[in-house]
Amino acid sequence: MSETTLNFEFLRRNHPELHKHMIKAEKFVHSEPTVCIIKLRCFAEMLVADILKKFHIDVEETDNFYQRLTNSDFSEVVEHSIIKKLHAIRVKGNKAAHGSELNEADSKWLLKEAFLVASWYVLTTRELVDSELPNFQLPPPSQPDNTSDDSSERALSAAKAELKALEEQHKKTQQELSETRDELRQKRDLFSSRSKAVIGRMSLEDQTTRANLKLTDHFSEYSLTADQTNLVRALEDFIAGKSTNTFLLRGYAGTGKTFIIKGLTEYLRLIGRNFVVAAPTGKAAKVINKKANVDAYTIHRTIYSMRDIKQYKEEELDGSETYKFYADLTPNEYSADTIFIVDEASMIADCYQESEFFRFGSGFLLSDLMKFVNIDHNDHQKKMIFIGDNAQLPPVGMNRSPALDMDYLGTKFNLSCADYELVEIVRQREGSGVLANASMLRQQLEAHDYSKLDFDTSAPNVDHIEYSEFITRYLELNGTAVSDDTMVVCGSNSDVADFNQRIREELFPDCTELQPKEKLLVVQNTEIDGQFISNGEFIYVTNVSSKHEARTIPLKRKKSDGSVEVTQVPLQFRRIEFALRDEAGLVLRFEKLIIESLLFSKEGTLTSDENKALYVDFCMRRPELKQGSLEFKNHLRSDPYFNALRVKFGYAITAHKAQGSEWRNVFVKCSAPQFSSLTEGYFRWLYTAITRTSEKLLLLDEPHIKVGTGIKKVGANITDLESQLEALKHKSETIIKSFGANIESVQHLQFLERFHIQLNEGHTGSIDLYYNKNGEVTRVRLLRGENTFAPLVKALEGLQFANINAGADDIESYQFDQPFLRDFHDRLSELVTPLPVHITNLKSLSFEQRYTLADDEGGTITLKFYYNGKRRFTKFDALPNFSINPELKNQLMNAIEQGFGDDGGINGVH
Repeated sequence: MSETTLNFEFLRRNHPELHKHMIKAEKFVHSEPTVCIIKLRCFAEMLVADILKKFHIDVEETDNFYQRLTNSDFSEVVEHSIIKKLHAIRVKGNKAAHGSELNEADSKWLLKEAFLVASWYVLTTRELVDSELPNFQLPPPSQPDNTSDDSSERALSAAKAELKALEEQHKKTQQELSETRDELRQKRDLFSSRSKAVIGRMSLEDQTTRANLKLTDHFSEYSLTADQTNLVRALEDFIAGKSTNTFLLRGYAGTGKTFIIKGLTEYLRLIGRNFVVAAPTGKAAKVINKKANVDAYTIHRTIYSMRDIKQYKEEELDGSETYKFYADLTPNEYSADTIFIVDEASMIADCYQESEFFRFGSGFLLSDLMKFVNIDHNDHQKKMIFIGDNAQLPPVGMNRSPALDMDYLGTKFNLSCADYELVEIVRQREGSGVLANASMLRQQLEAHDYSKLDFDTSAPNVDHIEYSEFITRYLELNGTAVSDDTMVVCGSNSDVADFNQRIREELFPDCTELQPKEKLLVVQNTEIDGQFISNGEFIYVTNVSSKHEARTIPLKRKKSDGSVEVTQVPLQFRRIEFALRDEAGLVLRFEKLIIESLLFSKEGTLTSDENKALYVDFCMRRPELKQGSLEFKNHLRSDPYFNALRVKFGYAITAHKAQGSEWRNVFVKCSAPQFSSLTEGYFRWLYTAITRTSEKLLLLDEPHIKVGTGIKKVGANITDLESQLEALKHKSETIIKSFGANIESVQHLQFLERFHIQLNEGHTGSIDLYYNKNGEVTRVRLLRGENTFAPLVKALEGLQFANINAGADDIESYQFDQPFLRDFHDRLSELVTPLPVHITNLKSLSFEQRYTLADDEGGTITLKFYYNGKRRFTKFDALPNFSINPELKNQLMNAIEQGFGDDGGINGVH
């Protein structure tokens, strides 16, 4: 007699294979949950295969179960609530098949889920009516016969084999359609309408499905690092919890942030949780769209709506017209449980920003975003997830990234934040020179140590190249074809223009004008025929008009003496045809005017006068339109010249433009005109530039600056006291702020710095720091204030000369407070080893290392080495009371200055 089931006998007649799987699933639901769940996965695979076959839904042979469930045609036929249950069986079945231990609660829940799916199917196909279905009952516990073929081990092995056989079966070529497309559409529509009717009658226990689908289950089919596993658990707690509304996901370059976004959005879509993905720039939105397979838009497009165009004219002076675009916050019509996911959050500013021609909201982007989301109400489950790398360049105009700062978000927006930082690299293989150099930069950024910067080019994926080698290496990587795999990253628009020109000389020899097949970079968001093209998008020229249009526009402005100044602004246009790929990978083709004068200039964008000239040009060409009228505004928005595409050549790019993108091969010109010394800004710029590569990094002018590089003897054009006071000011301000105090003002008196301070409690006071001619603190005094200032005064007294380490005779056992001081000591020791002197004593003072050296005859000399708040040694001198002979002194001083000489700096300046 054949075996029966308690709940699934209705499948026996029409679906005997499904019935067979459910016999085993019920049998092992208590005793072997893992076997039960694998059999349920077999049931789900077979049921989906039946639907795909029934409706001739084409899927790729290589598509896995997840891809079949997310197939767009499948989603048209099957309701989301059923797909969600199939996903639940998929993810748990995948864990079971790969060795994870699952419990009885999982098998009992999923058996009920399978029952609901099977019931929906037979009702929708009209095989049964509602009254013929049984009520679900949990099978009673039973002990399987361990001597039979159904022993635990054999049952598990057999279940896995059946699942593997099913998966192999789905790799075969899909059967050809046997019905016409119209018949097929009618059949699908009929099934879909019946499905909706059935679901309307059934209690599918959707909340139970959603509650039991975990984010960790969804990621179970991937091989996660320990770091990523902990992050997924933290995100799962955040999504389900109510105590926090904001999550900060920080991560080093290459730690898999985008991979986590992809899995997270897949999970949210699966459980039916609403979400929005946005990024600060169009380019960054396109990148996350492509990599994570999710709809993503700019923050501006998400939260603002264009309200009006307003014209300004200088006292009715014809030819002085200009304009400004205004955009207000759009109403937030997203549901109350929406999760807002913002990528590349390090780029989001919260300082006032208003360009000459555009104004968005209040001018504070982060504040506008938080106002739009409106997360502080208690009647919703809205949440924010900010994702970014806080070692990259901060927003323009700010020295930190506020959207990745828990204290800032909590204080200003009253957000309750959780955070996690990914540090384990997955994008670059172990032993990567890119990873090693990026990690070095990041560690020094975190330590605020800018005393040295010595790039390692020994790894196989990092090369130093000379300028004379550049074009040869570029062509070796790309040939004479335009490449999507290689990019040159520079520090200035002028450098970008020079590299673009040099590359074009090889790719398009003897061609001074724009050519077909060229790669261009869009430098301003635009929309063409309903297609959004973002700032930072690369386009490819397919045809270029042989003619260009050039005209000169007079701009008028009144001078301070009342006279009128006229400036002639040249504008040049050319019509091109170009192609690009959209988010789905489809090639789109357009025809559009470009501003050719911008294309060939060394400026990154149009100048103020050029923007005004475009507007005046429109007014001159359309005098019949009344300025400010609806007709005027509509024509302005559609005018081909005013809205001409802003593009630059796309073979080289600035680091700011490159932020958020990645190429296989990246050349970086490390010397950047805006940085003349080692600073935090330069470290962030260089970190951003070198982490744009996924494989090969080629460096021009990479820095090799060791601790002490460029140190000078006192008197060599260095102002001693000024440098020391700068360091003193930095150190004292750091101490004061560490107490949560605000410095209201500082008085610079003779040999005295007077700080006027307010503590958090509202107490105010003044503290005097006395210093000597060497910039050393000699005394700290509370001039005005209460006892609450005593701990702060005591901390500042730590800067006094008398309280600094009095010296160490045992140099070998000396404990250095900072790694850069140990590095300096090692270099100094190496330099003096060949000379007839040895180090006998070391004192660490405020921004000074004081070394005593002795010769073989008992003579001594004490040298003072000064460093600043950036931990860079700047100069050195000798105390006058030395007893070694003057010739040895000069030999020692010269050896130190030459030994710490130029190792290779930034733009030749240290």
